[in-house]
Amino acid sequence: MRILSKPFLIYLPVLFLLLVIPEFAAAQQKPDAKADTALIKILDMPADTNKVNAYLGYVKTNGKIFKNETLFMRNTLQMVGIAKKKGFNKGLIALYDELFHFYFFSKNDFNKAFDYINYAYNLAKSTGHNRETTHALSHLAQCYLFIGDNAKALAAYSEAAAILKTEKSSYKFRSEAGLTGAIGRLYANNFKQYNKALPFDLKTTQLAINIKDTALIATGYAQAANDYYHLKQYPTAYLYCRKFLAFEGVERSTSYPNVNNTLGLIYRDASDAELTGMGVAPAARLQKVSEAFAEALKYAKIGAYLPNLVESLENTSSLYTRKGDYQKAYETYKEYILLRDSLENAGAKKNILRKQLNSEFTRQADSLKFQQQLTNTQLRAKQVQSYYFVGGLIVLAALSVFIWRNYDNQRKSNILLSEANRHIAEANVQLNQQRAEITTQRDRLTETVATLTSTQQQLIQTEKMASLGELTAGIAHEIQNPLNFVNNFSEVSIEMIAEANEEFEKGDLEEAKAIINDVQQNIEKIHFHGKRADSIVKNMLEHSRASAGKRELTDVNKLADEYLRLAYHGLRAKDKTFNAELETNLADDMPLVPLISQDVGRVLLNLFNNAFYAVQQKQRTAPDGYKPKVSLSTKQEDGQIMISVNDNGHGIPPAIRDKIMQPFFTTKPTGQGTGLGLSLSYDIIVKSHGGKIFLNPEVTDGTEMIVTLPLKKVS
Repeated sequence: MRILSKPFLIYLPVLFLLLVIPEFAAAQQKPDAKADTALIKILDMPADTNKVNAYLGYVKTNGKIFKNETLFMRNTLQMVGIAKKKGFNKGLIALYDELFHFYFFSKNDFNKAFDYINYAYNLAKSTGHNRETTHALSHLAQCYLFIGDNAKALAAYSEAAAILKTEKSSYKFRSEAGLTGAIGRLYANNFKQYNKALPFDLKTTQLAINIKDTALIATGYAQAANDYYHLKQYPTAYLYCRKFLAFEGVERSTSYPNVNNTLGLIYRDASDAELTGMGVAPAARLQKVSEAFAEALKYAKIGAYLPNLVESLENTSSLYTRKGDYQKAYETYKEYILLRDSLENAGAKKNILRKQLNSEFTRQADSLKFQQQLTNTQLRAKQVQSYYFVGGLIVLAALSVFIWRNYDNQRKSNILLSEANRHIAEANVQLNQQRAEITTQRDRLTETVATLTSTQQQLIQTEKMASLGELTAGIAHEIQNPLNFVNNFSEVSIEMIAEANEEFEKGDLEEAKAIINDVQQNIEKIHFHGKRADSIVKNMLEHSRASAGKRELTDVNKLADEYLRLAYHGLRAKDKTFNAELETNLADDMPLVPLISQDVGRVLLNLFNNAFYAVQQKQRTAPDGYKPKVSLSTKQEDGQIMISVNDNGHGIPPAIRDKIMQPFFTTKPTGQGTGLGLSLSYDIIVKSHGGKIFLNPEVTDGTEMIVTLPLKKVS
């Protein structure tokens, strides 16, 4: 045989690619007439929400698209881009759900499946899509069950059930029944806590009765029967088995073998008195057990559902042992062990078993081949011994071995080189994939940081506007006072000028001058109160606009006193019945302090609002003798100024004192507090001004919040 020359061998792969790649590309582009026509029409639609919905409908009804990974991923990610651009969150959640199904069920890539269902869950939860959130949580529970994290699976199911309680649509009832049943099965099958599983299974049955779902009612009865059996309440378990078997057509359900197995175990384990109460003679115990297990095994084989088969075979094997038929018990037990291992190890043990079998068959085949070769060699040796050409054959065999060794060494070298090239290629592919993943993660982190920064600024502004809303009534009250003065003094001044003119006409200049002097004093008062109103408006504008971060020397006493009165009048405007004693103890020798006045004003306003809210709540429940009181005090100490806000409200329980500075933590009812006030106050005082804000732990009757600020500017 002529060996191919080396140059020709080099060009063989190129020739192969030229011949194969066009065929492969053509095969990829061959349309599946019906499905691809529909898909092409969808892809030609304008890029809007209708296109996304049409594609989702196509994917749900044409499962074979999952077989073409390139086609599915390209089109699905295109739809993800459209949904993001259009802000179509519901469609985006559904697309992430389809990607989860693709990776989990079609590709067995559980890491990517877990990522996509997490995307769906987080988006659904943040946008308030309760139905989609519960759906995603159910899939997350599947993932956790797959990796054996039963605690997280239970948490996911429980969160979904809690969300469903807020739903009012018909979707709630069926989903709630399914989730309740899933939690019951988790407690029973994974935790083996049947006392915890039972309430969920009974609730599942009741929910199924409410929505008239016969199949779910039967399933609930089956699960409750199993729970009662493991809790050794055999008569009740027997009753639920009978309830299940009373349904027509239950033989076709996967629960039918389970119930018959449970029934057989009840017959086996119940006392004679309990059996008699069930209407079964104790003498017929073994017969009843045999009938129930036989029925379970029969329908487990018909249904071919592996868990049912494993349970039925185990029970049947134990029954044969009890009867003394050890041969059948052994045969059944072997079958049980094989199926149990398959069930427990799923694909992994099957692959190992398959490899072991292949290895064993290969070893046996090699052994037979070796024996055959050995026999042939011995026969040839005997024949050669009868001829005179032994020497020539030996020389020929030696030459053959020499040639074979050279050929074998070259073949092994080529194999090693090919393996090395393959490993290098695989390593390059993995490296490129890792680089792409790192780049994607970096971009995601950058986008997340930008989003968080933007959200933080929005939250700060929202809190500022919320506090401004609290001030509205107080501002109106504070401005009204100077306006009343302006109006009153201006009216009096008009009358006095008329009187002065009359005196001038009479010639009484002294009286006219006296009146003019009084008018001048009135105008000075009008000017003073006008400036007061102007100051209030400017301060509130300062409060509402974004802080420029510029520190100015500020009179802390004046700032604190002004916000105290504004907060009080703001609450009084909303609740006319509310009154409180305001006590101020402001140090006389307080120097001006470098600070951002609108920011520190927001902190003080938040503390005053909290104090007034606390005493208002206590006033509603306290005895008649209770008098609400809020105190403000300032003092200078050790190069710092200290501002104290004290109230005689209910106080803050010790259990939550460490949490009050956390973002979004609030004890107020929903809608009455953002939970950001003290958190933003902490940032302003500690991070921006180098001061401190803390709760005085020594005060137990009410609450005292203390703010300290350095007299010198802290960079």
